Amino acid sequence: MRVRLPKAVVRRKEAISKEEIREILLKCSDIKLKTYVMLLAATGMRATEALALRNKDFDFDDESSRNNRQAFIRIRGEFTKTRTDRYVFLTKEVVEQCKAWIDFKYRRRRITKVVNNSSSGGGAEDSESSSKATSYWIEPKPSPDDLFFSTPRKRKKSSLGGLYVHMSKEFAKTLDRIGFGNREDGNERRREITFHSFRRFVKTTISDLGYQDFSECYIGHAGSTYWRKKDSEKAELFRKIEPYLTFLDITGLESKGADMETKTKRVMEENLYCSIPLFPLWFAGSVASSCTVHPIRECIRSSSIVSQPCLITSILRIHYIDFSVAVSVATKSYLTILSWKSSKCRKLVC
Repeated sequence: MRVRLPKAVVRRKEAISKEEIREILLKCSDIKLKTYVMLLAATGMRATEALALRNKDFDFDDESSRNNRQAFIRIRGEFTKTRTDRYVFLTKEVVEQCKAWIDFKYRRRRITKVVNNSSSGGGAEDSESSSKATSYWIEPKPSPDDLFFSTPRKRKKSSLGGLYVHMSKEFAKTLDRIGFGNREDGNERRREITFHSFRRFVKTTISDLGYQDFSECYIGHAGSTYWRKKDSEKAELFRKIEPYLTFLDITGLESKGADMETKTKRVMEENLYCSIPLFPLWFAGSVASSCTVHPIRECIRSSSIVSQPCLITSILRIHYIDFSVAVSVATKSYLTILSWKSSKCRKLVC
């Protein structure tokens, strides 16, 4: 007699957004937690893979950058799910954050301890008066075999399990403090945002850019054809997706530009708009404010032809407005130009 085990219920989980990751990073009060979260959000590593990294697994030396090499980290196979060694490229933002954590970790600092010298049988007042504070300076020496996220100690080294428990508690406190600590439906013990949410974000982001096969290789899934690609080809492709895995080391306009560029390409592929003559970019601002049409005459003097998505991009770069507003402004400009061409400039019709 065969007994069929009940199937586990798999609930649909949405990937965390880039704005939410940015908010978490900005509200992290611990530099170690901030470095850990940024590393997960930019590499898509598993939680234990990142905690098992050693100092010597990082390769972001200044000399390598001079040779136009991409910074990367080595992940040991004994801590991966596929039991295969691999390496992951690092963004410039993550490199700077990791260097800041190393400087903070091995800084010279002062340790103060309170020593109680009272003998047994004394009262509370005698105990307080006999206590003595002692302080000394320490400067930990970095070792290549030290765990990257461990804190230097004299007595014993940090364990991988202890690091995971500590990081989980600090991350949970941060989520609750900023209002992101919602629990899963039907499971009050688990939050909606976990360390694995950053892995889903990396996979979704790279796949949406059209690099589905590369995303499998990047996060460590077996079966991707990019396992057999040259390192130079992988690095070149990573530089294209690096802006989409950057969260804090950019201005507000550039952070919108990465997502806006994808939307613009999608509009161009769908051929929703026709080509229009190029005219001064300040005309977009005039249409948005007062809908004046007299600057249209400038378009006759230009022989360049651009698409309306390019116009949307120009409006967004000059005027700090939303993407939907830019589309509306560009549409009004396009209709106005069509009216002008039909009445005055029929010979310039595309």
